[in-house]
Amino acid sequence: MLSVLSSLFVVGVVRITFESDQLFYIRLQQLMGLFSLLFWYVALIISPLTYIFGKQKLRHLVYARRAIGVSAAYFAILHLCIALWGQLGGPSELVRLPELIQTSLLLGAVATVVLLVMAATSFDAVVRRMTYSRWKLLHRLTYIAFILVVLHMWMIGTHVTYSLAQIIALSALLLLAGLESYRFLMNLDKKWHFIEGKGGAVLLVAVLLAMWFAVIVSIPRSIDNYHSKHHGGAHGE
Repeated sequence: MLSVLSSLFVVGVVRITFESDQLFYIRLQQLMGLFSLLFWYVALIISPLTYIFGKQKLRHLVYARRAIGVSAAYFAILHLCIALWGQLGGPSELVRLPELIQTSLLLGAVATVVLLVMAATSFDAVVRRMTYSRWKLLHRLTYIAFILVVLHMWMIGTHVTYSLAQIIALSALLLLAGLESYRFLMNLDKKWHFIEGKGGAVLLVAVLLAMWFAVIVSIPRSIDNYHSKHHGGAHGE
């Protein structure tokens, strides 16, 4: 309910701020996308945090995790609908867009579908019918979808070309990757016993983080951003 009320409040504020319909739809879809991303990030990072600090200490976050994921899906569908029908004027206009934007929108649409599936299966009755192991396996798709969203944002995002935004995004992604790497390694160690204490785990996490860093920073060099490509380079360079 808080997400619904927040979205209505944002619509009102943006409408008052921008008289132009074009600017209204642009800023509105950007904000809805940002809120979706923030909720999604929180939902993802809860799992490794509870592994490290214990579910009891973070029990309120654990309890709210499904609702947080549903909120991410809610804002994602608003983001999609506003961009498609508000900015573009309908699905028929997609064919007129440059190929890079079409590809980005496709990645975003796939990620949104995954989020909606996650939201639709976030109820106890559905989990019981699917069995927990199958439900857990299905929900691991959220990590793939999150990667698609990162690519979607980079390919057509405007603010992601700013240096400050890139630093914040890099820090957030490395934090999530580091925590998830630690959880993954410790779970493997329970079976294979290949880590010599916490020092060995930290060393392996550092190696994996270096790999993740190389992958993330390679995105701007290997994948075009539409705005920097057509407007003389990224901001802050």
